[in-house]
Amino acid sequence: MLLFLGILFGAFAPREAWWKSRAFFAGSVAALVFTIVAFASYAVAPDWMWMYFLDPGDVAWSLPAIAIGYLVAFGMGFAAAVALKSLSTRLVVAAAASMLAAEIVVLAITWSRYHEVGTRAEWLRGGAHELFTARPSGPVATIGVLVPVFFAVLAAALFYTWRATRAGSSVPAREARS
Repeated sequence: MLLFLGILFGAFAPREAWWKSRAFFAGSVAALVFTIVAFASYAVAPDWMWMYFLDPGDVAWSLPAIAIGYLVAFGMGFAAAVALKSLSTRLVVAAAASMLAAEIVVLAITWSRYHEVGTRAEWLRGGAHELFTARPSGPVATIGVLVPVFFAVLAAALFYTWRATRAGSSVPAREARS
């Protein structure tokens, strides 16, 4: 998802000084909020975040690297989009589509684990909480609040980026005033 976000926002960036653009600023905010939501989800459902494959206690040491990796993945996707855009807009669209397709494949492969949130013991006995329900319970209640926050930030970041692109400016407002 972070590669997709990078490609999405990178599609709006200028080729020159893209790291100073509104697209990079807004995309970075969206990527940071995504990372915060992911780690908050980890705090309420660590077994689920590892898809019940690993014991969270055994791999907790990796969390700082994962947080950095999320943001690096965003940056790599962004830089890739800027480079691909100079070759063809179709390549940027294909890259974004391939990232979405990869996400769908991962969800399909892990679906039996993904849609049930809880501890490993709850999941094994069929007592984990359903992720997609009108009456969220357990950790899903918290996750159900966090995910819309990310989508609201994503929508605002895309609007901010689109508005700047439409106005012909890709420089953040604070820099344009200088």
